[in-house]
Amino acid sequence: MAARDGYASLTVEKILAAAAVSRATFYQYFCNVDDCFWSAYRQHAEQLVAVVVAAAGSLHRELEVLDTLVATAISRPQAARLLMREGLAAGATGRSERDALISRIECAMTGSVAHQSTIDLPPAILIGATFGFLSMRLSDGGALDGVREQVREWAGAFARRSSQPAWSTKLAPALARQASRSPARPSLGRPGDAPRQRILRATAAAIHAKGYRDATVADIVAAAGVSRRSFYNQFPSKADAFIATYEHAFQQGLAACAPAFFISAPWPDRIWHGAQAFTGFLTREPLLSYLGLVECYAIGPSFALRVQDTQLAFTLFLEEGYQRAQAQSLSRASLTLTATAIFELAFQGTRRGPSLSLRRLQPLAVYIALAPFIGLDKAGEFVMGKLSARHSDAPAAT
Repeated sequence: MAARDGYASLTVEKILAAAAVSRATFYQYFCNVDDCFWSAYRQHAEQLVAVVVAAAGSLHRELEVLDTLVATAISRPQAARLLMREGLAAGATGRSERDALISRIECAMTGSVAHQSTIDLPPAILIGATFGFLSMRLSDGGALDGVREQVREWAGAFARRSSQPAWSTKLAPALARQASRSPARPSLGRPGDAPRQRILRATAAAIHAKGYRDATVADIVAAAGVSRRSFYNQFPSKADAFIATYEHAFQQGLAACAPAFFISAPWPDRIWHGAQAFTGFLTREPLLSYLGLVECYAIGPSFALRVQDTQLAFTLFLEEGYQRAQAQSLSRASLTLTATAIFELAFQGTRRGPSLSLRRLQPLAVYIALAPFIGLDKAGEFVMGKLSARHSDAPAAT
């Protein structure tokens, strides 16, 4: 039921009807709907981990694990939707469960300490990006034909020889293992701001503080300093305020990136400046960023489609690189997978790091954006050159 209709709409009554059992039987095994949901989630997670561990060999662990994730999406699409999408809709507990699942898959992927990674991406980002890509393909109702080849092709673009530097290790920010709910406290706006603007910012603040499910209209109006009547003059419901805030965050983020990207400069430089603007936006607007990147799946599968559309809008910035890489015969799926990897990085950074550290995502994000299209070494050397120039331009300490 969660895979079909979404976690947000899950009720005991729906479970009883689908399972053909009585209410008494349900409560014999489970305390409430969440207890039942997490039992199901963990059962499917155990099954997936067991299959991944069995499939991971010694030479090409990364590709074997990715093949297994794709095979699960094809053979058990409901389980894949549950694990790869609906966990994100289930609040902080869902994100923690997803973290634990990815961590266990990462252990199978990396194997022993002596194993040399052949894919130059942080394993958690590689797995999370694959989750995101498969979730998109499952959500749009399309066939999964060719998905295995598309994922392998994109991952293969990050394949490194043992003689090559591990660029992603050099460029990866140090993200804390535990999620943080305490970003810097930005202003919710000035008292003279229009009520709608104040409500949008208050919605982001209330959802950051309590999560979408537990935040109430009362929380929003208290944070905004407006009356309930003023709120309902603007929005019919909490969900409508959430959607409007998400759209506002998307428009602001895109508006921050576009001018920085569309300048007269080579494509890699424009990617650098666009990423700089994007991470700057995440830093300036931590509450909007948290709603737009972390809580965005809370409403349910129908809005998840809109989230996918907004993320895919950023593939526009990758198009020139893709056109250059046609000699490598990359499919257009490489654009989507690259975007999901960058958004996975932003998702993890927004959750785990203090807001001021989000600028540190820029080097790895740029490397992920460039490497499939210009090659690992060119991408790594370009980013390292930018970092070196930034350091040399910094004012000397006095």
